[in-house]
Amino acid sequence: MDHKFCNLCSGANSTNDITLQCITICSFAGVPSVDLQNNGNQKKYTVNRGSSGDISISKPICALFVMGAIVLAAVAAVITYFLTPSCNGNSLPASLTRSRTRMEEDEPSVKYISLPRSVEPIHYRLYILPKLETDFTTFGNVTIKLNINEKTDEISLNALDLKINEHSVSVRRLKDGKFIKVLGQQYIKDSQGYKIHLEQSLSVQDEYELFMEFTGILNDYMVGFYRSHYFIKSSNTSISRWIASTQFSPTDARRAFPCFDEPSFKAKFAISIARPSNMSTLSNMPLKDSTVIASDNITWDNYNETPLMSSYLVAFIVHDFDPYPHSVNNSFKVWTRKNLIDYAQYAFEVGPRMLSFFEDYFVTPKGWDDLWLKEGFATYFQYLAVDKIHSDWQILNEFFYEQTYTAMRLDRLISSRSIHFKVENSNDIRQVFDAISYSKGASLVNQIANILGENTFKEGVRKFLNNKSFANADHCDLWDALTEQAHIDNTLDKNLSMAVIMRGWIDQPGFPVVTVTPDYEKNVLKFSQKRFILNERAETESKYRWWIPISYTTNNNTDLEDGKPKFWLDDYKEESVNLTHMQWYLVNLKQNYYIVNYDEKNWKVLSDMIMHLPPVIRAQLVGDSMSLARAGIIDYSIPLNMIKIIGTRDREIIFVPLELIFSETDYLYNILYNTPAFGVYEKYFWSIFDFALEKVDFSENPADRYIIKRIRRLVLPQACRQPNTKCAVTARQIFRSWMDNNYRVTPNIRSVVYCTAIRDGDEVDWEFAYKEYLKARSVSEKQTILAALGCSSKHWMLSKYLEMMISNTSGIRKQDGSVVFDAVANNVYGHNLAFDFIRNRWTEINE
Repeated sequence: MDHKFCNLCSGANSTNDITLQCITICSFAGVPSVDLQNNGNQKKYTVNRGSSGDISISKPICALFVMGAIVLAAVAAVITYFLTPSCNGNSLPASLTRSRTRMEEDEPSVKYISLPRSVEPIHYRLYILPKLETDFTTFGNVTIKLNINEKTDEISLNALDLKINEHSVSVRRLKDGKFIKVLGQQYIKDSQGYKIHLEQSLSVQDEYELFMEFTGILNDYMVGFYRSHYFIKSSNTSISRWIASTQFSPTDARRAFPCFDEPSFKAKFAISIARPSNMSTLSNMPLKDSTVIASDNITWDNYNETPLMSSYLVAFIVHDFDPYPHSVNNSFKVWTRKNLIDYAQYAFEVGPRMLSFFEDYFVTPKGWDDLWLKEGFATYFQYLAVDKIHSDWQILNEFFYEQTYTAMRLDRLISSRSIHFKVENSNDIRQVFDAISYSKGASLVNQIANILGENTFKEGVRKFLNNKSFANADHCDLWDALTEQAHIDNTLDKNLSMAVIMRGWIDQPGFPVVTVTPDYEKNVLKFSQKRFILNERAETESKYRWWIPISYTTNNNTDLEDGKPKFWLDDYKEESVNLTHMQWYLVNLKQNYYIVNYDEKNWKVLSDMIMHLPPVIRAQLVGDSMSLARAGIIDYSIPLNMIKIIGTRDREIIFVPLELIFSETDYLYNILYNTPAFGVYEKYFWSIFDFALEKVDFSENPADRYIIKRIRRLVLPQACRQPNTKCAVTARQIFRSWMDNNYRVTPNIRSVVYCTAIRDGDEVDWEFAYKEYLKARSVSEKQTILAALGCSSKHWMLSKYLEMMISNTSGIRKQDGSVVFDAVANNVYGHNLAFDFIRNRWTEINE
């Protein structure tokens, strides 16, 4: 044991065999007394510290606390040893470097070349015929009405995996119907484009129509206009049913029809889709009418014209689904496979209410550089919408862990990118659809709302949307609208603008750590900032600075709800605050996008009072301190002590802090699993969370509140992770009832029951679950089973499972391959297998 933990016990007055252990606990935790439950009777044991620093205890304390602190001390020591960043943390293993090089050679990036703005679309008239019953090809034509911004003799647009009939291509001036002669046409591979050369220039004063016929492929890549299938049972056999559907975001409308496939090009779309007479279609707009072509046994469905929108928002599907039968009008329908119609009820009830909340919000970026402006707002507002419909779920409390902390876990790496950055190639476009755009984007939107207040934020966003209705916008437009409203409402100093405040947050990677240095004698707090990097030694530059909104409270005037900034920590300056009779302080009250490092004394006081703080702040303190400990900035004893206090004193089993705590303890579990410290860590974990792990069981009540179900799904995987526990035994019994008696496992416990039984079971259990996957009707059930199949503790089965992921005969759909890989990679028995598999089989995976 590290000497600094042993020193806690020096000079103790040992009066019995376990007093020294008890003293260690109480001294380490800094608590003067402990309330314990003993056979239903509450007893208080007092810790006394003499004037010389000696410690004594009036009565022995129960084994829970005895084991807790000794294990805590040891765990802190071994974690510090194993997890302190190494001096050569910048280097990558040679194998990984080779793998990266190989990937880059196998899949060269397509240079991203934006289309010229000399020509822009106004309207599309699209006809498309998918051949689902023959060769999975498509045939179609499109007429694009064009506006000319600059005189030009070329038309450039996007086309990918399409064969354009060159003889069909024509350009006609609308005012007199005159055709402009086409001199040449060519595919531009580097930009996934198609260029048309004309004999004469197009005039700025005129409008034109471009007509093109094309053929395409109903691919099985799940992008563009693609094919998919499901199985139905008929006479003890499974029949494959095909559908054709679209996925155009971000840049795959060009795979379905020639178009100006960038978000800034907006137009109206009139779409007609051909279908076999025994199938149906859907598109963005209501159906206008249908035309039956009896000779070809097809029907053309013609849809109403759309509003102005980008090509990636176009959607259509050819299917044999049924609508939910209780629909009373055509304003909202839920379509699904016939045998899953009962699953549509909740979507039908909630969908219209969600749409009414979102219907006023249209936020499209000018280009992919500002994707976060779309996805960040969408992610943020989904929490507001759910809270409006299900306020009893308290979903807003989950925002910090699910979005802010999720983004920080990626953004604290030296390899992180800025949220706004220049797109250089086609791969960049897809890569911006990550936690930085979604979760960090949502976190910054939340931060803006905290800075300005709810009313100013709402009115500023409304002004922004009204100004840019059916148009394109970038972040500068948003800053202008918010600043204007904030100055009207006097919620932002007239000398400040949101453009200045937000520049560092969107143009720089990462986020800051605010270090608070107190002078308790002078009652002064000094604030400074720097970029937080998980491996601090990797950061050699100090150029990164942010305008940081500092909110705080102290023991003198405690207000945990006032998240408005009391001052700004900006540029390279430090700021100082004078206080009176300061005993403790708490910074960043609304979980804005930065972390805080306190002095050791304040960390200790906040730990002691943590159960008196709101659950989200508890989670915030644990998250900040764990990040700082992993970076080697503070000792692991600080977060581990907080976790101990929460785990041993939380008798309500509060979901929000536990969600973050279990995420962090899972990291420790995985990193220590193959080390000598693992046994010590397990004792620490079980001694702290035994109450929650014992209290939460598989007993489900249909009337259980949402949060109870969430707690059950959170705690049971922890309680079942060792094979000899009561939880694991019960899970295996439930799984056996499913195997032997066709017992229906309730949805909220399926994942832990399946995973636990497969982990502890044999090949028979695995094969049974796999067959159930093939038979399962619902997508959610299929994905639950897929994830569970990756829980096996047998290496050969996991290797087999990875092979099945890329097999065409396994029944595992391509779109579900990531579920398989994630399940194996997140399994302590399988992460090395997954890493080797993706290195060694990259070519096949890529194909």
